[in-house]
Amino acid sequence: MNASTDDPTLIDASLRGDAKAWTMLVERYGQHVWSIGRRCGLSEADAEDLVQAVFASLVEQLGRIADRTRLAGWITTTAKREAWRMADRARRERPSQVEVLEQ
Repeated sequence: MNASTDDPTLIDASLRGDAKAWTMLVERYGQHVWSIGRRCGLSEADAEDLVQAVFASLVEQLGRIADRTRLAGWITTTAKREAWRMADRARRERPSQVEVLEQ
């Protein structure tokens, strides 16, 4: 396998336990996921957590992806939804300026 190996081939190999194929998928899409997190307002550290969360989800769902030629779309959609969830949670957990001033 090389960098031009298509996603369906990498998915099939990953499902068979090929660590190199999995690494190629992570290298192919990891930066993309991280950049989605940053565009959604996540810190660098949270964007790194996003990458971990998306690929953990991918491990669980890899065998269920019906159209393997659309992996990029699955990753993008999953990353956006998770980034929005993480950003929303961070906003809710962050004290407001009023709360900080009252202390």
